[in-house]
Amino acid sequence: MIKDLVDEFPFGPSHLYSGSSLELVSVESLPNEFLVHADHSGNLKINKLLVSKSENDGALIHSLDRASETSIRDEQFSKYSRIFGIAKSETKNVIGLKYWESAAVARLKASEINFSVSAEIISRRDLTGKSCCSMSFVDCLESFLTIDSNGSLSLTDFNTNQLSSCWKDLFDHHVRII
Repeated sequence: MIKDLVDEFPFGPSHLYSGSSLELVSVESLPNEFLVHADHSGNLKINKLLVSKSENDGALIHSLDRASETSIRDEQFSKYSRIFGIAKSETKNVIGLKYWESAAVARLKASEINFSVSAEIISRRDLTGKSCCSMSFVDCLESFLTIDSNGSLSLTDFNTNQLSSCWKDLFDHHVRII
């Protein structure tokens, strides 16, 4: 199994589970895009993306508005893990935070006063004893899907934080190392 590989190569197991730690998101009712990124700790940072034209050649220059930076973390999961990946919903204002043995979902809230964003953790899935390999959103069900290192899938409703379905050892024969 993948766990055997992690035990055999302890200096780089995080690379087996790492995903993108940088996403561009749009939030309903706000004109700007936002850069969501992990800072190699348990924090997720959200910055407004500023676009301006260059004086010389008219090229677009992108910069971050650090003054309105928002930071969020899951207090329980970030004690023992950094964020290994970010997932974004295509239709909902939610972002997924993938930790070593867990996943959390944060809802993004628009502030039209200064066109900024705040966030709050609304759901979490603890995979204690198993590593979180990946997470994705199932927007039509308002849920997120996690796959762990044993090949089990879990579907969790992010509005109620209730486990909807769990398929244990579904991919067991695919993750075993021969």
